[in-house]
Amino acid sequence: MRILRTAFAVLLGVCGAASAQDPLELVKFHSSTAIMVAGTELPAGDDTIQAIGASDGNVVLLVRSEFGPQAFVLTNRLNGAAHHGNGDAQVTLQRRGNVYRLDRIWLSDLIGYQVLHLAAE
Repeated sequence: MRILRTAFAVLLGVCGAASAQDPLELVKFHSSTAIMVAGTELPAGDDTIQAIGASDGNVVLLVRSEFGPQAFVLTNRLNGAAHHGNGDAQVTLQRRGNVYRLDRIWLSDLIGYQVLHLAAE
């Protein structure tokens, strides 16, 4: 019985560690300006980013505004050092004229996602 309990505890620990491998469960951020995400304008305010799925090295993210608008965006995973280097999650915007677009999401110093932009954006 003791061996069974130990095996169950180890299995539970392994399952917990495996589920913790997806670091982008839900990231919250605040934007002080409206941002464009995949052709959809999200108003200034609190937003969330959630991973929806992955295939062929790409990750699909759902970006939601607290006010209702949402957009799906395709990203490539970035492997390397983040420029901010502080270990916190960070969202990077790209500015073209008066329009700010979601460009990168850094979860830590080593894990990030680059948004794939359409040519029409």
